[in-house]
Amino acid sequence: MKIYFTAIFWIVCCQIARASASSYSSFVINHLQGLSNSAVLSILQDNQGLMWFGTYDGLNYYDGRTIEVFRTDFSKGRTLDNNIISRIQVAGNDKLWVQSFLGINLFSTDSLSVIDNYIFPNEETIVYSNRKGDSWVLGKRNLYYYNTYHQCFIKADSVKMHLDNLAQCAFVDDKGGLHVVPANDTQMYHFSLNTFSSDSLQVHMQVASSPLHSKHIKNTFIQGGVICFIDEAYDLYLYDVSKKSKMYIRNVRELYTKYGNFIDVFPFYDDILVTLHTGGVLRLMASQQYAEDLMRVDLRIFSAYTDNQQGILWLGTDGNGVVRFTKKNALVTNLLLNHLSPAISGQVRGIMTDRYGTLWIGTKGDGLICIPDYQKDFDGKSLFIYSPKGKLPLANYMRGPNFYPVFLLKK
Repeated sequence: MKIYFTAIFWIVCCQIARASASSYSSFVINHLQGLSNSAVLSILQDNQGLMWFGTYDGLNYYDGRTIEVFRTDFSKGRTLDNNIISRIQVAGNDKLWVQSFLGINLFSTDSLSVIDNYIFPNEETIVYSNRKGDSWVLGKRNLYYYNTYHQCFIKADSVKMHLDNLAQCAFVDDKGGLHVVPANDTQMYHFSLNTFSSDSLQVHMQVASSPLHSKHIKNTFIQGGVICFIDEAYDLYLYDVSKKSKMYIRNVRELYTKYGNFIDVFPFYDDILVTLHTGGVLRLMASQQYAEDLMRVDLRIFSAYTDNQQGILWLGTDGNGVVRFTKKNALVTNLLLNHLSPAISGQVRGIMTDRYGTLWIGTKGDGLICIPDYQKDFDGKSLFIYSPKGKLPLANYMRGPNFYPVFLLKK
């Protein structure tokens, strides 16, 4: 009986441990889909929504179905300078910065080829850019910006800050300004230019600083306009750059003692996720005052990228390829129009949502359907249909001989 109850106890414990992980659906992209290498160091989604994976053996382009691989080929005029791809950034609507262990490559997403190569001898550097392609290279000794007129990196200033982790200490805003959070400091430093396209090599750069925290910052983790940082007291904070608001999460000293160093920290839905150097993902659950929950201990994670628009988390792993996470109820739901009203027979031709949470559906012949608060439960009494005759409750709608097509919706 003791053995029996012990077995039941461990089965229940395992089910509880899997409960949080089971709230996410996962999909693995590896050699079976054509991934060039299962060790994935960097991930980026370009301005067209396509995914790029930097691996230990080449650059991979993924369109949701197939993968195309690009490697060093010195028989070409321009090529990747190395196959170990450590970082990918946007360099404009049709270009990418592809950083290897040897230098930085400018890659065209139109011609799918390397345009130019840049090296920074005897200096450790990281490239940063925004979605427009305003680009900086941050090193431990010097700061450079990319001049689009001369198509080269120009030294802007010497770096006088203490930078431990170059890949996690800075970001570029929508206006092209570079913002840096040094280690063991309380300030955030700001660098800006009047233009990135001047024909002059003389740099007119503005430098400023602003207080970020009252205590010295130990570690920073920056992604998607959000700064997660840990101060000298091991308190974890989240700073929203656009809102200029700071939120306390919790003290993480015991988590460091228990799990070791953090690789990355970032928000995903309402939770805070931590990727661990020893392997696995630590989920700090907002619904339980950021209590810890260790999941996917089978994964050692090199890189993470969050697609906030679609609610997708991409993880680049050491040996398991790319693992894509979504919430189980976040991908697909359906709405049958004839369930809303048996009088609707037109096909859907246009669809959009507005900032009030209203779903608008343009039909082939039944006008424009309005569904307020479509993510909540609703009944037929709250739905309306618009036509040249005006606004009508959907419950009272009868199509008759009229034909009102709506083919396109724009805000």
